[in-house]
Amino acid sequence: MLLPNQNVAKVIFREISKGPRNDEAIYNRHAVTPVKPNDPANDIVKRHAKKSIPTDSGQWPGQKNTQLSVEIGAGSNLYLIGLDQDTRAAFGPGPNPIMVLPHGFGRELLTDIGLVYLDSSGETAFMPAKDIPLTFDQVPLGAMLSFTCDRAKLLKLWNSVMPEGHDGPPINIPIYLNLYDTQTKAPVWTFQGAGRRVPEHSDANKHVETHGGIHPSDDPHGDDHLHPKTHGGIHPGTPSQLLY
Repeated sequence: MLLPNQNVAKVIFREISKGPRNDEAIYNRHAVTPVKPNDPANDIVKRHAKKSIPTDSGQWPGQKNTQLSVEIGAGSNLYLIGLDQDTRAAFGPGPNPIMVLPHGFGRELLTDIGLVYLDSSGETAFMPAKDIPLTFDQVPLGAMLSFTCDRAKLLKLWNSVMPEGHDGPPINIPIYLNLYDTQTKAPVWTFQGAGRRVPEHSDANKHVETHGGIHPSDDPHGDDHLHPKTHGGIHPGTPSQLLY
């Protein structure tokens, strides 16, 4: 495997796991590894793909904004986003495993986007985003998202769109992670229409929501009803995450 760009300062890895409440999505394993002449980015990524590199457990320190937002560190770094198998999640089909929103905005902000995975012979492979198949079953299982981001470019883009006179706000640029549930082949955020009652529930005022419609993690109805999430995969709080 040869990454498109090994001229980075660090490889920053995070793994999406299932949290303790309502199958919420969290980062639960992470590692920051400096790139050195005797330990290039390519070798570090290979070890992550084979799960042979030490990682810290527990949520990403100081995680801000939404659960799966990505903190962009100083300099130009390579970012890896893995998926714990218990999440039942995978990066879906098509050439946009991660996308800055709205589409077309900040097109050059994220570079070298693709998927890192183990091929049939157990070797580490890189698939550029443009080559990701359009059919779900052809996307490599267990693939990690890989991309490069330079914080200087992020700051330049942020400053270009901030109104004059507004100094010092945090950077919050929305992104989308193309995550799918491997059993249902549906996006991990989809549920049955909000408010559909389940007759057999002991309390008729409590709703169980399953696949079918859109449902944010917070109570969207302005009431005190419970809204358990039951499809068994992960449920990020919103499809829009942030670069910060």
